Amino acid sequence: MTAFYDTNIFVYAFTEGPKQTAARLALAEGGVISVQVLNEFANVMRRKHQRAWAEIEAALDVVPFDFRTCCQ
Repeated sequence: MTAFYDTNIFVYAFTEGPKQTAARLALAEGGVISVQVLNEFANVMRRKHQRAWAEIEAALDVVPFDFRTCCQ
């Protein structure tokens, strides 16, 4: 079974707070995300957390992605 990560896990992993460590450990184990999660993450980080686009891009660069189609 492969974990599917929601937007909140990415937000927790890249913001200070009590859930940061657990979120980073979960992401390090691997899993699946959707393009919608990537879009929501960028939106939340930009609007709510006032992060620059370069910082958002840098955050996503450290997460290993395996892009697959839904029907493989």
